Amino acid sequence: MDVKTVQGIASSEYVFGILFIIGLIVAFRVINAWIKDTKSESKERELKLEKLYEEHKVESLQREKDLMQHLEKSNESLERTSRTLDKIEFSLQSLENKTEKMDIGINDIWKRLEEIDNKKINEH
Repeated sequence: MDVKTVQGIASSEYVFGILFIIGLIVAFRVINAWIKDTKSESKERELKLEKLYEEHKVESLQREKDLMQHLEKSNESLERTSRTLDKIEFSLQSLENKTEKMDIGINDIWKRLEEIDNKKINEH
């Protein structure tokens, strides 16, 4: 082949068409491989997210269970505290009643002592 023949073939529309088709096929394969890789990566990410979601869901349920147990214990503690306060209030009320009775008794004793004292003073 001489140079003119090669130039004629190279400047031919058929060669350009064939090279264009080959370029399209190569581009299609590269893009198709890139799409498959992207789909594969997306699927892996989706699986990781689903696994992470399930793990968080399990952890969340456990946290909720623990919080409910703590709340129940707190409620029981508050009920015991309330009963204890009721007992203390009853005891204080009883003590107050006894103190009032003692005050009345002491006042009577003072009055009697004053009466005795007044009688002694009047007798002299």
